Amino acid sequence: MKSLPSIPLPAAHALRKLGRDLALARRKRGISTADMAERLFVSRDTLWRMERGDPSVAMGTLATAIFVLTARKLLLAEGS
Repeated sequence: MKSLPSIPLPAAHALRKLGRDLALARRKRGISTADMAERLFVSRDTLWRMERGDPSVAMGTLATAIFVLTARKLLLAEGS
């Protein structure tokens, strides 16, 4: 079994919450795991790990996911 990096418990909880929030946002927007993984340039396995709060997922992947899921809001705000 692969060992995960040791991080403080509050950070682990925050990552799990972030992962759950990203998964919920993806599902609310009707984006499949295959489509989301393609938009993030990662495998579906990496997407699933991110949505479970795995601390070994790259920060760039998390940042891209947040951008992809909030881009519509940003575009609407600019058009106002």
